[in-house]
Amino acid sequence: MSATATPAGVAVFSLGGTIAAPALSSGARIELGADDVVGDLARATGVPVTAVTFRRLPSASLSLGDLADLGAAIAEAFRDGHAAAVVTVGTDALEEVAFALDLLHGGDEPIVVTGAMRNAGMPGADGPANLAAALRVAASLEARGLGALVVNGDEVHLARWARKAHSSKPAAFVSENVGPVGWIVEGRVRIALAPKTRPPGLDPDAVARGLRENALRVVLHRCALGEGADDYAAARTAAGVVVEAFGAGHVGAGIVPVIREMAEAIPVVFVSRAGAGDVYRSVGAFPGSERDLLSAGATPGDGLDGLKARVLLSFLLAIDSTRAQIEVAFAARAGSVL
Repeated sequence: MSATATPAGVAVFSLGGTIAAPALSSGARIELGADDVVGDLARATGVPVTAVTFRRLPSASLSLGDLADLGAAIAEAFRDGHAAAVVTVGTDALEEVAFALDLLHGGDEPIVVTGAMRNAGMPGADGPANLAAALRVAASLEARGLGALVVNGDEVHLARWARKAHSSKPAAFVSENVGPVGWIVEGRVRIALAPKTRPPGLDPDAVARGLRENALRVVLHRCALGEGADDYAAARTAAGVVVEAFGAGHVGAGIVPVIREMAEAIPVVFVSRAGAGDVYRSVGAFPGSERDLLSAGATPGDGLDGLKARVLLSFLLAIDSTRAQIEVAFAARAGSVL
């Protein structure tokens, strides 16, 4: 935050992305700052805004360090008196941005993440409508205590569940495990569902410091038919690995020794490559089943897809979490359901 910023209303942090691309005949380029992105929307919605240009990047070029720094900046904005935060970002990595901010925030203040699928030069540009909806959600009492939210196409999603499910259509975001938890109609915010619990937030300053000081690399490995031990070469040299297993937590029978060897040296988390649903504990009894992964020392990441599990494991390793603490943290996210 700027030292001269006046704490009031909602702090809007612009990171770039399609929503920050002006109408140009030569193609979309990310040029707009936070004031340009907000434009007249604050006046139109009646929400007082402090606009901050935090980054000016396509979301695929953001780092986990950027997100930890953003979490620290948002925490400072709340300490300065802002009641909520809105983050505008490219939709390519929006789900990871939103989940990272959810992990780094334990307070009641809403953090609402939004973006655009169509830039200002395209028919049906959705950035202004999404941002107006995000501002209304952030300013609403209904959004308090829900953590980070994703707003797109007048739907409200919990960051824990939201993911981009289509490359180009405006209604690109879904929450396959639970569906959207709310919506906006005629400017009114409706929240129908809320999580029964929320795990404590991680310290954003500590996470940011750990990411700066340690060259942490967490590998995301997606299982595929016919793979062998050599396909895990990159994972073996990482600080941690998330395995997107088949179905409810299965790998090829020949991969179990690889998982066991890695789990003896580094944290290994397994989730479903389906992107939704819990992994099993005891249904399968065949070679490569979830029982084999558990006995090999892998930690289940119930309900999280691989992208989100990688963010959580990266942040936990950044603050020097033990194996036991990692297991507790993943179990806590499994318990924070509707």
